[in-house]
Amino acid sequence: MFVSRAREDALLAGKNQGLVDALLQRLADAAWLRRRKSALAHLFTARKSLTAILAEGNPLAVTGAGNCRVECLSGRAWVTAEDSGRDFALAPGQRLMLPDSGRIVVSAIKGPARVRLRWA
Repeated sequence: MFVSRAREDALLAGKNQGLVDALLQRLADAAWLRRRKSALAHLFTARKSLTAILAEGNPLAVTGAGNCRVECLSGRAWVTAEDSGRDFALAPGQRLMLPDSGRIVVSAIKGPARVRLRWA
């Protein structure tokens, strides 16, 4: 019985974190989140853009991007702006300005689409 208890303790020792280990993990996670938030804030600043080639069934979702202009460069794109509650279909050369800072989902319609998101 003592041998099996020692084996159980050894197996559980690797799974249970101590208080200091848990605190260090939380601090590392918080630092990672701060770096990610800072990087995203720099992406959504004025005159920055993001160009993507979307395959059908693989949408691009952007959250917290205010004053975003979506432009369809090739193919056909479907844009959903959750704050406005509307959907838009874009053909090549068409642009759409979205002033809200909510979530934007862009997807391709019938084949690949190349889109550019630009922040004003």
